[in-house]
Amino acid sequence: MVLILVDKFLDFVVDYSLNRWAIERQVINPESNRYTLRINTYSVIFKQGKSFLILVLGFYSSIWLIGLNPSVLAGAGILAVAVAFLSRNLLEDMLNGILILWTDRYAIGDVIDINGMGGLVENINLFVTSLRNLDGQVIAIPNSRISTVVNHTKDWSRVNFTIKIAWHENIKKSIEIMKKVANKMQSEATWSNKFLEPLEVLGVDEVSHEGILIHVLIKTKPSEHWSIGREFRLRVKEAFDEENITLGIPHHTVSLVNHSKLNTVVKEGVLSYTIPKQDN
Repeated sequence: MVLILVDKFLDFVVDYSLNRWAIERQVINPESNRYTLRINTYSVIFKQGKSFLILVLGFYSSIWLIGLNPSVLAGAGILAVAVAFLSRNLLEDMLNGILILWTDRYAIGDVIDINGMGGLVENINLFVTSLRNLDGQVIAIPNSRISTVVNHTKDWSRVNFTIKIAWHENIKKSIEIMKKVANKMQSEATWSNKFLEPLEVLGVDEVSHEGILIHVLIKTKPSEHWSIGREFRLRVKEAFDEENITLGIPHHTVSLVNHSKLNTVVKEGVLSYTIPKQDN
């Protein structure tokens, strides 16, 4: 009973301390949601550690109450802990897990890529990070194997949008249409609170036989770039259709060598030809 009360009291202390820390940090950076994600992550880990300590304490208290000699079991317990900590993999997992938490590489609720595998961070402890991908599969990655991390949702996100228009289209007009689409979205209640900055035009990134590539960026709140990006692409396509702006397509020039020897026939607007046989 006493241990249960201690367990509940420590839960309260953990939650209270983390919430107070998050509120103080949020005042410094009110636009960031990092502190909410971090307290959700730290709370799970601290409570797991607390529960382990309570369990060990309860185990040894039970031994003392039934009159067994705890020194023998204590020695065996210390030996087991020593063996566990001497295990190279577990030690590497724990150390890297501490570094991940300390440096805030990611937290529960982030969307990340690790070693070619990506998904939503569903759970993290000192030893394993669990991701859930778009297919609903859970991917468990030992912390010791985590090196390079791509975090898509830390502090803010961005729509990285490119579109290729045809050679004969007006570049400035096309850019103005995209600006109007973004500004209209930003003025709507559904989307306005998801934008952090207006659309940024980087300009023309490529000029090729396929067309002219225009590059724009939209800075959004964390995780909102996917929904904004989908809506923005849809509206740009509709706006281009209304203004009769065509997209770029590859253009190729076909040259016929020694065409005087070709038997060329035009049928129903289709050009066809027969390559003559070579003379022996």
